[in-house]
Amino acid sequence: MPDSMGAYGEEVKSMAGELESLSQQMTQALASGNKAAVSSLAEQMSAAVTQTQQQLTASMQSLVSGHASMLSQMEANIQAAMP
Repeated sequence: MPDSMGAYGEEVKSMAGELESLSQQMTQALASGNKAAVSSLAEQMSAAVTQTQQQLTASMQSLVSGHASMLSQMEANIQAAMP
């Protein structure tokens, strides 16, 4: 899981690259009329999209949880410092 927005951005770029590669393969398979390849790539793309959605959801939840925890700790520190 990413621990920063920068790491999250890199994860998104990586997943987008994987989907782009599948998309290019799909374009080539469609152009060649290879129905078996199109079918296989469609299944791969569907699985990749599902996996990407799950990973992005988990990553975002992790980021939000980490930031919420940090804010709670800051609040506790501020309250402890107050008379």
